Amino acid sequence: MNLKKTLLLLLFLPLITKAQTGNFTIYPAYEHNGNNDWIIQEIAPGNTKSDYIIIENLTKDRQEIKLETTKAKETPENTFNVIDNEKDELAKWIKLESDQITLNPKEKKQIRIEINIPKNAEHKTYKGAILASQTKEGQNNMNIQTRIGIRTYISVTAQNHSPEKIFFFTLSLTALIAAIIYNLLPIIEKRKK
Repeated sequence: MNLKKTLLLLLFLPLITKAQTGNFTIYPAYEHNGNNDWIIQEIAPGNTKSDYIIIENLTKDRQEIKLETTKAKETPENTFNVIDNEKDELAKWIKLESDQITLNPKEKKQIRIEINIPKNAEHKTYKGAILASQTKEGQNNMNIQTRIGIRTYISVTAQNHSPEKIFFFTLSLTALIAAIIYNLLPIIEKRKK
């Protein structure tokens, strides 16, 4: 019976995709379109949205973590390749609250990000990454860098269909229809006579 439980657990391990090293982890602060591991947003040109990420120290030691945005692309194998030292539009549009973080042992910090879409942005899905990295000195004076990240998908859409806008549009349309009916009732009543 224990073997069955162990095999079941091993089958589900590949589904756990939170970016994590032995020392720290980075992940979105909340779910995006049913996904806990990636940032997925729809934003209209000329608009700005705030989002949040969590950086967590998994050790009993103080950790220095560097944050950055970068260009990335998907491969046919559904992997996500970061393109070093290259910032595309999306990487330039994402502003991090901080690019260097110090975490005390077992500490979590929420970091605000701003996604600013220019008015002239092309309507398409942009792909990038928010990276967390740490550099430590290894043996023989060699630096060892550990880097993990969050996939970022931003769809630039023609319009922003927020629930508030839909509500006020529906309310306005209802009021307009009511006004038309109210003004037409006397005309209809006259024709009946």
